Order: sequence, then C-alpha cells, then structure tokens
Amino acid sequence: MPKNSEANAKVSETAAANSAKASAASQTAAKASEDAAREYANQTAEPYRYVLQPLPDVWIPFNDSLDMITGYSPGYKKVKIGDNVVQVASDKQVNFSRASTATYINKSGELKTAEINEPRFEKEGLLIEGQRTNYMLNSATPASWGKSANMNVAEVGTDSFGFTYGKFVCNESLIGQSTTLNMAVVSTSGAVDVSGDNKCVTTSCRFKTDLELLFKDQV
Repeated sequence: MPKNSEANAKVSETAAANSAKASAASQTAAKASEDAAREYANQTAEPYRYVLQPLPDVWIPFNDSLDMITGYSPGYKKVKIGDNVVQVASDKQVNFSRASTATYINKSGELKTAEINEPRFEKEGLLIEGQRTNYMLNSATPASWGKSANMNVAEVGTDSFGFTYGKFVCNESLIGQSTTLNMAVVSTSGAVDVSGDNKCVTTSCRFKTDLELLFKDQV
C-alpha cells in the first residue's frame, strides 16, 4: 500500500512539472507573439510617420474649381441643377476676377473661351497668365490670311477641338515645280514693342499635311 501511494505521488509530481513546463512555454510563445506584433506595427507605421499630418489652416487644390477644402472665404459658386446653373452662397469659395474673355485648352484638349471673371482650368489646374494683347489681325479668320497668288483657300471651318482652320491648295500651274510659297501671312495691327525688360512676343500655330512639305514659321 505504501508503494502505491509513493508511485501515485511520483506521477502527480511529474504531471505538475510537465504542466509548469507547458505553462512556461505558453508564456514564452505569448511574449514572442507580442514582441512580433509590436515590431510589425512599428515597421508598418514608420513609412507613414510623416504622411498623416494635420490639415492646414487653408487648403485650396485649384485642380478643377475654386472650392476650398479648409479655410474661410465667403463668396458665391455656380451649381448645376438639371439643365439650370444657379449661384449659391458659400463660405469656402475663392473670389476670382478677370477683365476680359480668354481662351484656354480644357482637360479634354478642347479650345474653349472663358467668359469675363470665369476661371480657366487646364490639365495642370488653374491657369494664371500675365497681361497680354493679340496684335494679329484676323488670327481666327483663315479666309482673310495673306497668301501667294497661286494658292486658294479651299475650305475653312472649326475642328473637333474648337480650333479655326483653313485648307490651302496650290493651283494646277504649280504641279511639277519647286518653289517657295506664302501659305498664310497674318498682319499685325502695328509695331510690337519688345524693348526693355520682361517683354517678348509669342507666336503659335498648328500645321498638318499629308504631303512632303517644309514648314517655316517666320516672324
């Protein structure tokens, strides 16, 4: 009988030791998991430490509207309701003004004309330009452009992007010849003063042909 009691006590002691070892292993595993989770959280948060900054007091993207995300500026904004456009009061609207109409290329690549006090938004956002004057006479009227006598303006119109164009065709008398022609001569309304600082003249045009021609822009 004493031998059985001694054996049972030994079994209980062994079971208790195994339970203690299992508990210690469980605690070690839990500590390892906790450390791994903390390290992962630190690694994940590190790249974004300087990204999630507080919103600025004034934030105006100027991407496609004059709306403010943060800040205060009382004004009016245009809202389209069905087929109607109405003005509504807003306390987050930048005020904008321009004394004249102006052209611009919208985000779809189309030539548009903005009305007085209407902002222009191109692919890079709000378009801001310095004051300028168009000295070219009939710049948007191809039929009135100067040209060589042996050329005709066979067609004028407006393309899908809103640009006015003229189709110039040579007379049959020029077939087989090699010569220089004035295809489009646009006059100015007077001498252009480019003296002094910060004065310049800019000219631009679009030229398209299926023939082997050399185009030269001369000012």
